[in-house]
Amino acid sequence: MSHELDPVQKLEHDHHHLTRLVDDLRAGIQEVLRGDRQAAELREPLDSFMELAQEELFAHFEYEEVTLFPFLIEKMPDCRESVAELELAHDRMCGVVSRMSHMLGQGDEALTQNFDAFVVMFARFDANFVKHAREEWELLQLASSGLSEADRRTLAAAMEGH
Repeated sequence: MSHELDPVQKLEHDHHHLTRLVDDLRAGIQEVLRGDRQAAELREPLDSFMELAQEELFAHFEYEEVTLFPFLIEKMPDCRESVAELELAHDRMCGVVSRMSHMLGQGDEALTQNFDAFVVMFARFDANFVKHAREEWELLQLASSGLSEADRRTLAAAMEGH
C-alpha cells in the first residue's frame, strides 16, 4: 500500500467536493439573506449541489452501509453504536436532500417565495453533514489504528470500483 492512497484515507477524502459546495452555498445563502443577491441567482450552485448530493453522496452512503460498515463491525464489534449513529445521519441527510430537491423542482419563483423554508432545510442538512463528517472521521481514525495490514488490503479490494 506504499504508493496507493490507504483505503481509510480514501474514504476520508470522499466528501471534500461536496464540502466545498456546501461552503459555497452557505456563503451564497448569506448573500441572499443580506439582500446582496437574489435567491434565483443560486440556481446553478443549487443544481450542482443537488446533483452531487443525489449521485455521489447517496452512492457514498450506500457503499458505507453495504460494504464498509459491515466490514468494520465484523473486525471491530465495539464500533457498532458509532455505525448505527452514522446510518441514522445518512437517513436524515437523504430526507432533507429529497425535500430540498422537491422544493427546487417547483421553479425559481417558488424558491424565492419559500426561501426561508429552504434555508431552514439547508441549515438542517449543513448541521447534519458537518456532524456526520466529524463522526465519520472519528470512526475512520479508529479503523485506521484498529485494522491490520491484511484487513486494509481486504478493504482496499472491496473499495475497487467505488
